[in-house]
Amino acid sequence: MPPTSTDPDSRYTDLAVDISAAEEVIELDNDTATVIIGVTMLMVAFATLVLKIIEVARSK
Repeated sequence: MPPTSTDPDSRYTDLAVDISAAEEVIELDNDTATVIIGVTMLMVAFATLVLKIIEVARSK
């Protein structure tokens, strides 16, 4: 049976969803996010450098 309410979100009223845990995970400080991005970029750069060194060493 289709919903009779005009509210577009009425179909979700019967769902018992607790998003408090998800909100806690998403709430990061700006500094924390910057550190995570910076460390990730450094890891990618280091891995790329190591792969290039291995590539050059194998070509000789």
